[in-house]
Amino acid sequence: MEHIIEIDDEVLNQFGEDVIQEMIKILVQNKKMNTGNLIRNLNFKFVEIADNIVMQLSAPEYARYVEKGRMPGK
Repeated sequence: MEHIIEIDDEVLNQFGEDVIQEMIKILVQNKKMNTGNLIRNLNFKFVEIADNIVMQLSAPEYARYVEKGRMPGK
C-alpha cells in the first residue's frame, strides 16, 4: 500500500530554518564563530529524488574542518 503525504512548502521551509538555527546554536556553544562567515552561509533546499523529499544542506567548503578539526601541522 502506497502512502501519499502532501507537505506544505511552508512546513518544509520552517523545518529547514529550524535545522539551520540548531546548527548555529551548536556552533555558537562550541565557540566556532570566528568571523561569522560560516553561519551566514549555511543554507538548505529540498529536492525530490526517486519519490522522496530530501533536504540538502550547503556550507562553505571549510565547514568540514570546523566540524572535524584539522590534522596536526596542516
